[in-house]
Amino acid sequence: MFAAAMTATVAPAGLVAGVWSLLLHVVPWHFGKLHTYENVLALLLAFGPFVILALVIVLRRRDDDEDDIEASGE
Repeated sequence: MFAAAMTATVAPAGLVAGVWSLLLHVVPWHFGKLHTYENVLALLLAFGPFVILALVIVLRRRDDDEDDIEASGE
């Protein structure tokens, strides 16, 4: 039943080819080499959230470990 539903929604090959050719003309190509500050910004946008998440996890675990030590010492 699922396979029948999937085959009913598949677009004809001509439509897919037409959309693909339209996208090739609409999407701009690479504009050239990035400047140094643009490379830094790209790296910060790509990896910055993961670095912040790692810091938050480390700090929260440290606080939780301190709380556990204080609770067991009482």
